[in-house]
Amino acid sequence: MMKSNKLSPNQITNYTKIILKDRLEILPTFKGEKNEYNNDIRIHYPDIINLANSYYDLVFVDLDKQVQDDIADDIMESSNLIVANLSQRLTSINAFMELREEKTILKSKKTLLLIGRYDKFSKYNIKNISRYLGEKNKVSTIPYSTLFFEACEEAKVPDLFLSLKKTGEDDDRNSFFLAEVKRTVDNIIYRLEDLR
Repeated sequence: MMKSNKLSPNQITNYTKIILKDRLEILPTFKGEKNEYNNDIRIHYPDIINLANSYYDLVFVDLDKQVQDDIADDIMESSNLIVANLSQRLTSINAFMELREEKTILKSKKTLLLIGRYDKFSKYNIKNISRYLGEKNKVSTIPYSTLFFEACEEAKVPDLFLSLKKTGEDDDRNSFFLAEVKRTVDNIIYRLEDLR
């Protein structure tokens, strides 16, 4: 559809998977031949994102390693906010430091750092990572949660959040997870509003 220039913004929903009706939809990644992806699909990513952006209130794009650097750069440049996902491993932090030297956009105010599978007892906690990276903005975290990991594997994340919402404050592990997810969401919303 994109190659023939027949895809319109409201037709994008025909290709999405509905997670929460009228709230959250996912456009799955391409699952075809690698040469078809390389020759035809990847060059249309920015156009597909622009079309989706004209239809939806918010569009989140997961840039994986398969996306060619120049296309990833175009997508990041046109994005309102970049969420850079890191792990607490020193190699991951150092790799991000090197990448930030190459891509100055990652030094900009529109880049938010997010530490995934966060362990607050690690030597590489938020405070130390922020200091090591010279990061002045808030670093967000998503703590490791076995329940979240399993829900991701089983494609049941919305169900997990609905059930955790009912969990009492006495559940330390899950309440910390939920509090950090909420803080991350608040950081994203604040940054988006601040950048307008």
